Amino acid sequence: MDNQKPHTLVELLKHAVTARPQDEVLRFKKDKEWVGLKSEQLLERVRNVALGLYERGIRKGDRVAMLAESGPLWTISDYAILSNGAVNVPIYPTQAVQQVEYILRESEPKLLFISSARQMRRVDEALRKFPDLPLVSFQDEVAEENVSPFSVVEREGARIAAERPELFDMISSDVRPDDLASIIYTSGTTGEPKGALLTHSNIVSNSLAAGEFLRIEPDNLMLSFLPLSHIFERMVLYLCMHFGVQINYAGGLETVASDMREVQPTLMSTVPRLLEKIYARVQKNAADKGKLSKRIFEWAAGVARRSAEISTRGERLPPLLELQRDIADHIVFGKLREAVGGRMKRMVSGGAALPPDMALFFIG
Repeated sequence: MDNQKPHTLVELLKHAVTARPQDEVLRFKKDKEWVGLKSEQLLERVRNVALGLYERGIRKGDRVAMLAESGPLWTISDYAILSNGAVNVPIYPTQAVQQVEYILRESEPKLLFISSARQMRRVDEALRKFPDLPLVSFQDEVAEENVSPFSVVEREGARIAAERPELFDMISSDVRPDDLASIIYTSGTTGEPKGALLTHSNIVSNSLAAGEFLRIEPDNLMLSFLPLSHIFERMVLYLCMHFGVQINYAGGLETVASDMREVQPTLMSTVPRLLEKIYARVQKNAADKGKLSKRIFEWAAGVARRSAEISTRGERLPPLLELQRDIADHIVFGKLREAVGGRMKRMVSGGAALPPDMALFFIG
């Protein structure tokens, strides 16, 4: 067995911190400014939250649900849950209230992370069915019975870490590859959501294999905007952590375009719908400028697709096609590249099938 490779998600985090303790691994916006967390700062916060959960009775095998939008606190909470040997049960922040109730009833969590007072109001009907379920709110302002602010949990964990410095390593080292890491509820074709059981080994092996296939290098910058409640985005973020890629959290769907220009990412996970929207916008912009502009775009798109068909077979482009591609890049695709930050190397699409012609366009 290769001792250099992690076998659990807890090992994955610890290995990353040991390898790059001073690297800024997470970045996010606070008061409209980008701020970051170094690897060792991330691990410290994970430790504190994990011990705060331990103080609240969370033990190995317990389920902890998470109903929150993506961001640094989601990631910190995720690693904290996993470090206790507990199981993360993510719930989409837009999930229907009836489905939230179903997931909570079926998974029987010992605790629920929730993002805000607004989210609590949205799912109040479901939460009232579980009056004894402890909640941890990412917002400090929430003043409800049975709700603890995230900052309080973190401070309590820091106190425990000072009193018992060996406790976190003792708990987290007990996590095994075959331990359950997450239950992912997906909408079934019929009936209620179906829970898929994923072990640490399942997720780690997939994340590392994907990173090696994509040849991910530490000099990449990742922009994350997809929901972390979906295993696709979580897997991408785990592989980024392992391969030393900085993760930048978008402020939300409405800020993705401006965030891309500011962050200038080289790597992004996406879904076909977003790529289709980008294509449609570029196509419309060309058409709005007149017939000549529209014809130039259609010619350039054809050049891109022909180039991609050849290059994906591992073959060199014919000289004429290479020249056409350079011209198309200069007059059309340079602007498209600038729209996604100017440095994009890879966009990984998942969650649904990407139409082949769309894939060839963006590859080309």
